[in-house]
Amino acid sequence: MKKIYLSLLAATFALTGTAQKMELQAGESLPVTRVSNIETTYGASNKVSSAVISDTLWYFFNKHFFRNTPPTNGSFPTFKNAATYTNTNFPQRWGAVFLNSGPVAVTGAEMLTFAQASSPSSSVNVGLYLYNVVGGVPSGAPVNSCIASVPQATSGSNYGCDFTLPSLVSGDYAIIAKNISSVVGDTIRVFFTNAKQFTSTATSSEKFGEGLGITGTSAAFFPMTGLFTPTNTTDYEPLVMPRVTYSVTTDHNFTSATICNTTAVTYVNMSSAWINHRQYNMNRFWKHWFPFGNVTGYTAVANKDSVYTWDFGNASPFVYDVSPTYSYPNGGSFTGLLTSKIMKSSSFAVILDSKTWNVTVSVCNVGLTENNIENQFAVYPNPANNNVTIYLNNANDNTQIEVLNALGQVVLTQRGNVYKNELNVETLSNGVYFVKVRDGKQSSTSKLIIEK
Repeated sequence: MKKIYLSLLAATFALTGTAQKMELQAGESLPVTRVSNIETTYGASNKVSSAVISDTLWYFFNKHFFRNTPPTNGSFPTFKNAATYTNTNFPQRWGAVFLNSGPVAVTGAEMLTFAQASSPSSSVNVGLYLYNVVGGVPSGAPVNSCIASVPQATSGSNYGCDFTLPSLVSGDYAIIAKNISSVVGDTIRVFFTNAKQFTSTATSSEKFGEGLGITGTSAAFFPMTGLFTPTNTTDYEPLVMPRVTYSVTTDHNFTSATICNTTAVTYVNMSSAWINHRQYNMNRFWKHWFPFGNVTGYTAVANKDSVYTWDFGNASPFVYDVSPTYSYPNGGSFTGLLTSKIMKSSSFAVILDSKTWNVTVSVCNVGLTENNIENQFAVYPNPANNNVTIYLNNANDNTQIEVLNALGQVVLTQRGNVYKNELNVETLSNGVYFVKVRDGKQSSTSKLIIEK
């Protein structure tokens, strides 16, 4: 069934022939100037906080805009869609899939489009529909819908509508558009990205297709991947945008509120998934799609930086990982701060959300004695691969670190006159070793396992 459909669809979109053909309109002016309107707001910084975000997800527009150098008036592919194209195999619906871990309130939708100037009607009605997604394509009846009036023009703009009541979705969803005019000749221009699959022979700036573009006949939906000129492995994505509201919470978990200064603690990020998702957070978008072809557009937007900032409260450098591993060099009581940074897709306004936590760090190693081996120093990770960190308390200029093999032979040695000592063990084969620390008077030994 799909092979028949694809051949008919390819014929419909052939680059020569009928009026429904795929075209690049080099003379059309598109709204490709983005305005950076930076605003900063904070969620309540009290243990765990949350922030409510309302946005219009311009994800596919942004992908096309920032990946192309520069985004010219003719760089958005379009095709003509008339309400009176009645062939059951003709693509009558178009849209895109949005990934989601829920719950998200979808309040409406919009699209980049315009009504063809030759249309009999001065404005053409387009239905915008919300669908649940199963297996990567819209499924079942529409969950919600509204009608947008699209005027005649010679350039594309965003037109949309709000649903009478929002719909709460918890899984992936799709925004689908359809020309619902009953007037013969009323034609809508449908805009896509120029995305190709990663295996395409196109330039690297076009290799950003994700299989999220959707087209549909009157009876079924299909991913747009590979529908045009298979040798170029197209992966077009229509420029539709859902209007959404969702709540994010910044949170994390770690092993204990009382830890040793030699203990490396893994902080498990438990923040809302949207914070670190490319479709909802432009700061994640930058990291996912960089480098950009549209350098001018990229550099014009402020506040492009990390998604997560970890401040461990002890004046040490910030950490920007999702779930970092960290050990405090000194004892004391500290107040940590995890900050999430969400940049809206449509306006680039910035929302900051945060979590604070308290931790008490005990000094567990107070000196080297032969009779208290297990508390002399810490070896992390263990088992190790290519690198291992040796944490020492009361290290001095006489402190030496030695790694011995199972026969007692010294295979590595280095000075250990600082608290945190990085040891490269990539030359060691798999097996059991022993780390020996001595300061000229005392020594202590701990087992080390190498697994590669």
